[in-house]
Amino acid sequence: MKKSLAALAALIGALATLVLPASTAHAYPDPTITIEIPGDLLYGGDDVTISASASVSCETWTMVYLGQTATGSGTSITNTFDTPVVQEIRRDPVTVTCVYDETAIQQSSAPVGSGTASATEAAFALPGLASVSRSATVTLLPRGAGDGDGDDDGGLAGVLPDTGGASFWLLLAGAALVVVGGGVALRRRA
Repeated sequence: MKKSLAALAALIGALATLVLPASTAHAYPDPTITIEIPGDLLYGGDDVTISASASVSCETWTMVYLGQTATGSGTSITNTFDTPVVQEIRRDPVTVTCVYDETAIQQSSAPVGSGTASATEAAFALPGLASVSRSATVTLLPRGAGDGDGDDDGGLAGVLPDTGGASFWLLLAGAALVVVGGGVALRRRA
């Protein structure tokens, strides 16, 4: 008797998930933000131009870097910020926030020819404003300050490896081994 009641409850649950409408919470994908910080090397004291774009139209953009704030609206924002002069490598976050209207996303995603919703369904289907944030790191390098390690990397210890080739003697030994190996192979053939 207990097994048949459990089976009946499972059957009712399975049918309910097929028949009842799904929640709109997961029906629309979350908006995404892409942050771009151009330039290979950013030196402290130089200006940095930061751009962000979103997959939705933002009613309000807010971009914050080192206490400096930029605002805007639309699908992208670009701003140039001042950077401090640094004596050592410094990493600071830039945070971008987009406030968008979820109703615009849902209305633009509604299938063509969909029926009209009742007042109760419309009240629950239109959640209103929401926000999405994203952070990135701006790395500032010191300009020409040596770090005292004698490797002529401009004071960038730990950032850029010493990328010189192998030492001359190792290259010479390798070339000699190739010549000797070639000679042995030719001698065995003869």
